[in-house]
Amino acid sequence: MLTILKFILAAGLLAGWLHHGWAHYDTDRAFTLEGTIQKVQYVNPHVLVQMQPTSDTTVSWLAVLAPPSRMTRRGLPEDSVRVGQTASLYGYPHREHPDEMRAERIIMGDRVTELR
Repeated sequence: MLTILKFILAAGLLAGWLHHGWAHYDTDRAFTLEGTIQKVQYVNPHVLVQMQPTSDTTVSWLAVLAPPSRMTRRGLPEDSVRVGQTASLYGYPHREHPDEMRAERIIMGDRVTELR
């Protein structure tokens, strides 16, 4: 029984360590990023989208979205966010990585999806 408890505790600590948290994103500097989706990864703990902004073609952005299960529940299953689509992302910049953001909302066409 003690071994099982140690395993559960270790797994919980590891999961907490692996998940990055949101403290690295500057919620005082919200912005909108518009562009074309270059890459999509529906992976845990968060969906990752690489965006090429329409305003600056020299920089590509990494957007961290909601977990795959939440994206699906909100009506955006894996096949609904595709390479080549244009999108608008609203969110917060990373404090240390100038080309990364945490997305709170995604707009594709007329569809607005809150990710939080």
